Amino acid sequence: MSIYPRKVILDVDAGIDDAWALLLMLKAEQKNLIEIIAITCCHGNAELSEVVDNVCRVLQAFGRKNIPVYKGVSKPLIPKDLSHKYSFDWLHFFGKNGFGDIDLGDSDTLDRSCVVENISAVVALHELTREFKGLISVLCLAPLTNIALTLRLFPQFAQNAKELYIMGGNHKGVGNVTSAAEFNFLTDPEAAHIVLGGFHGPICILPWEACLGIDISYEWRYDTLGASDAPYISLLNRLERGISDRAISMGFNKWVPADSALCTCFLDEKAITVSYETTCSVELAGEITRGQACVDVVHSKTPNVRMIDTVDSRLLKDMLLWIKD
Repeated sequence: MSIYPRKVILDVDAGIDDAWALLLMLKAEQKNLIEIIAITCCHGNAELSEVVDNVCRVLQAFGRKNIPVYKGVSKPLIPKDLSHKYSFDWLHFFGKNGFGDIDLGDSDTLDRSCVVENISAVVALHELTREFKGLISVLCLAPLTNIALTLRLFPQFAQNAKELYIMGGNHKGVGNVTSAAEFNFLTDPEAAHIVLGGFHGPICILPWEACLGIDISYEWRYDTLGASDAPYISLLNRLERGISDRAISMGFNKWVPADSALCTCFLDEKAITVSYETTCSVELAGEITRGQACVDVVHSKTPNVRMIDTVDSRLLKDMLLWIKD
């Protein structure tokens, strides 16, 4: 039986998807289901400085500015210029600043007091999981660079963290940035490889294909979830409208809140309707398949992850409605 509140660190790259997930977890904290120990920031949806500011915007709008925020790694372990290979829409799905490229004009008034300037996210992940050994679940909503460097610099993190929940990768060869790879894993495949091969505790992965199976309409997102005067929902309504229009033009006929889906699976096991244990690794050298998560379908190795296959969309919607309460 789980002991509540469960201690959580959120590792984010704070695009709008992360923002919804953060709001959901803040609401779960109000319900005394979890305790958010820290938020660690990583490159990904935006430059690191933008990621940090986006997190501060959400915390400020929610009125929860006392959660420590740590700056992490600003580049992949082995940076590669992908701009010449893939379209802007795929590389910057949420805009270059992660928040729809809308100028909020708040740089002078944004409260950054929650940001811990003198400790990196990597050191914080180590120190906090050592302090609360075996008690902290790390929810990974970003490329896995922070987690990989923590494992390399502080190997005891592999035993000290309770578990990892990862939104990323794929298990049926369906990508989003490329035909074979999902954004978080493709952004830093070496980091994903290190984490999947080096973490000793339970790893639960929500892959891209499971996110595509989520059944939430844009009408529900705006007319039901978005029908609120709460400042944090008003903020995301303003930021996301243009992104939604572009997503629809790209063929997405449903809203896909992938990071919130991972958080829902963490908060309530019943949200995971189908899953299986498997061995998962990451392709690093392929010209076409770099970043693809490769699943051992012949069962030749000891499983290292739990792979989520389907998510209960109705339960996800019910939890997202907590944000309106």
